[in-house]
Amino acid sequence: MAASRYLPPEHGAWAMLLVPFLLGTFSASPTWTSAVLLISWLAAYLTSYFALRWWRGRHRSHRGIRYRSPALVYGAVFAVSGAVLVVSAPWLLAAAQLTVE
Repeated sequence: MAASRYLPPEHGAWAMLLVPFLLGTFSASPTWTSAVLLISWLAAYLTSYFALRWWRGRHRSHRGIRYRSPALVYGAVFAVSGAVLVVSAPWLLAAAQLTVE
């Protein structure tokens, strides 16, 4: 299992993901839920990245298959960390709903 298969090549995305999180976390006092939020935040991005490439590649013979495993792994991490967040901080669901509308 090559680590490069599980990391997207877009280097600027990491700064766009980490800087707002770090500024928000350290402008308040970090808690254990901050660590879970970071895991969930990164897993959500990585799930969407690999799932979209899997979806787009499904029509081109077997090109999309290489994205299936990372999409499923990150999706599982996102599901578990997201469930922990919903149980520990249910107000996040209301905040997420406000951003969707």
